[in-house]
Amino acid sequence: MKTVDRPYHHGNLRNELIRVGLELASEGGLNAVGLREASRRIGVSPSAAYRHFESQADLVQAVRNRLLESMDEKLQFALSEVEGEDVVSRIRALGVGYFKFALDNPKQFEVFTFVFPLAEDWATASGRPMQILTSLMKEVKPDAEDLFAEAVPVWAAFHGATFLCTLGSLRNHSDEEKWAVQESTADLVIRGLNLIP
Repeated sequence: MKTVDRPYHHGNLRNELIRVGLELASEGGLNAVGLREASRRIGVSPSAAYRHFESQADLVQAVRNRLLESMDEKLQFALSEVEGEDVVSRIRALGVGYFKFALDNPKQFEVFTFVFPLAEDWATASGRPMQILTSLMKEVKPDAEDLFAEAVPVWAAFHGATFLCTLGSLRNHSDEEKWAVQESTADLVIRGLNLIP
């Protein structure tokens, strides 16, 4: 098992626990993220870690928040690649960014998607996946009264395909086959929104 290769700086234990928690998530997914193992790798006592996190669930939540920030960055980058293009291109780019994050980091994606509800600031925090998606739905359906309700089926389609290809029944398929699923899902979503014939 890994141990940290440098001492943490005094007063920075919380961030170091989150950093190691991300390592644990990458290696073993949700169940691998634990305060005792994180403490052992850093070289501190569990009691020191518990001063910063009351429970394993609190550490997992902090790790998930960091993963959400990483996801936000990936989605913003994907959208920047099609800046100025039509809404169809941006919906496709959003789906690709989400899928690529999960394909590159399946264990982190597990932590990102399991257990926790939608973040309370989904509608107001810049870059949140649902904030981005609802803004796109506003372009597609400007007269819609409930943009969240319009966005959820799109999210469900993209997330369902992503889950199947990373953690579900299609996880052992080739990358080429997985990307074909993603592209077909995007086509289905866009046709369902009446954006292409």
